[in-house]
Amino acid sequence: MYYPPVDVEKENPRFYWLCPECYKLRIEKLEWWMKEGYYYFRDIGTTATLEQLGFKDLDEYMKSLD
Repeated sequence: MYYPPVDVEKENPRFYWLCPECYKLRIEKLEWWMKEGYYYFRDIGTTATLEQLGFKDLDEYMKSLD
């Protein structure tokens, strides 16, 4: 549920409300991603580890964007 209500087909909400149970699940997933070394790469719109993308470290990834 998004709050305030928006038409997600026209525009993705910048802020939204989650019920407490959904919030807890999101936080658990985020903590797991952090523990496993996952990053969100906005330029390519994916969540992955550096190893999955074929990079040794973040500096190597950042250089690839230039």
